[in-house]
Amino acid sequence: MGFRESKGDHTADIVADEGGAVFSVLLQFREQTSREPFLDEKYVHRGSYAARTSSIVNHLEKPQANLLSPFDNLMFTVPQIALDEIAD
Repeated sequence: MGFRESKGDHTADIVADEGGAVFSVLLQFREQTSREPFLDEKYVHRGSYAARTSSIVNHLEKPQANLLSPFDNLMFTVPQIALDEIAD
Protein backbone atom coordinates (compact mmCIF):
# COMPACT_ATOMS: atom_id res chain seq x y z
CA MET A 1 0.00 0.00 0.00
CA GLY A 2 1.12 3.52 -0.76
CA PHE A 3 0.88 5.37 2.47
CA ARG A 4 1.86 8.78 3.71
CA GLU A 5 3.89 8.77 6.88
CA SER A 6 3.15 12.34 7.93
CA LYS A 7 -0.11 13.40 9.53
CA GLY A 8 0.69 16.92 8.35
CA ASP A 9 0.33 15.97 4.66
CA HIS A 10 -2.81 17.56 3.22
CA THR A 11 -2.66 15.98 -0.25
CA ALA A 12 -6.20 14.57 0.04
CA ASP A 13 -7.57 18.01 0.95
CA ILE A 14 -5.89 19.64 -2.07
CA VAL A 15 -7.08 16.88 -4.39
CA ALA A 16 -10.65 17.11 -3.08
CA ASP A 17 -10.63 20.86 -3.75
CA GLU A 18 -9.60 20.19 -7.35
CA GLY A 19 -12.42 17.66 -7.76
CA GLY A 20 -10.42 14.50 -8.32
CA ALA A 21 -8.75 11.66 -6.55
CA VAL A 22 -5.06 10.77 -6.50
CA PHE A 23 -3.88 7.19 -6.07
CA SER A 24 -0.57 5.89 -4.76
CA VAL A 25 0.71 2.72 -6.36
CA LEU A 26 3.30 0.78 -4.39
CA LEU A 27 5.45 -2.02 -5.83
CA GLN A 28 6.97 -4.13 -3.05
CA PHE A 29 10.35 -5.54 -4.16
CA ARG A 30 11.33 -7.46 -1.03
CA GLU A 31 9.18 -8.66 1.84
CA GLN A 32 8.45 -6.08 4.50
CA THR A 33 7.97 -8.00 7.70
CA SER A 34 6.09 -5.39 9.70
CA ARG A 35 3.86 -2.50 8.68
CA GLU A 36 0.75 -0.95 10.25
CA PRO A 37 -1.42 0.86 7.66
CA PHE A 38 -4.33 3.16 8.44
CA LEU A 39 -7.13 4.50 6.22
CA ASP A 40 -9.20 7.42 7.48
CA GLU A 41 -7.28 7.04 10.77
CA LYS A 42 -8.57 3.44 11.19
CA TYR A 43 -6.16 0.57 11.56
CA VAL A 44 -6.61 -1.83 8.61
CA HIS A 45 -3.88 -4.49 8.72
CA ARG A 46 -1.04 -5.88 10.79
CA GLY A 47 1.64 -8.11 9.42
CA SER A 48 3.94 -8.46 6.49
CA TYR A 49 3.74 -7.60 2.82
CA ALA A 50 5.11 -10.21 0.45
CA ALA A 51 7.81 -9.57 -2.11
CA ARG A 52 6.72 -8.88 -5.69
CA THR A 53 3.28 -7.56 -4.73
CA SER A 54 1.53 -4.28 -5.48
CA SER A 55 -0.91 -2.09 -3.60
CA ILE A 56 -3.06 0.89 -4.54
CA VAL A 57 -4.61 3.42 -2.18
CA ASN A 58 -6.79 6.47 -2.73
CA HIS A 59 -5.46 9.63 -1.06
CA LEU A 60 -9.04 10.67 -0.30
CA GLU A 61 -8.99 7.84 2.29
CA LYS A 62 -6.12 9.63 4.07
CA PRO A 63 -3.64 6.73 4.02
CA GLN A 64 -0.91 6.59 6.65
CA ALA A 65 1.45 3.86 7.82
CA ASN A 66 3.90 2.98 10.54
CA LEU A 67 6.77 1.31 8.70
CA LEU A 68 8.19 -0.92 11.43
CA SER A 69 10.77 -2.83 9.42
CA PRO A 70 13.12 -2.10 6.53
CA PHE A 71 11.40 -1.73 3.19
CA ASP A 72 12.41 -1.88 -0.45
CA ASN A 73 9.68 -0.53 -2.68
CA LEU A 74 8.80 1.94 -5.38
CA MET A 75 5.84 4.27 -4.93
CA PHE A 76 4.34 6.64 -7.46
CA THR A 77 1.14 8.65 -7.65
CA VAL A 78 -1.46 8.74 -10.39
CA PRO A 79 -4.19 11.42 -10.49
CA GLN A 80 -7.72 10.40 -11.43
CA ILE A 81 -7.62 12.90 -14.28
CA ALA A 82 -4.78 10.90 -15.92
CA LEU A 83 -6.77 7.67 -15.58
CA ASP A 84 -9.77 9.40 -17.13
CA GLU A 85 -7.66 10.53 -20.10
CA ILE A 86 -6.38 6.99 -20.67
CA ALA A 87 -9.90 5.57 -20.45
CA ASP A 88 -11.30 7.99 -23.08
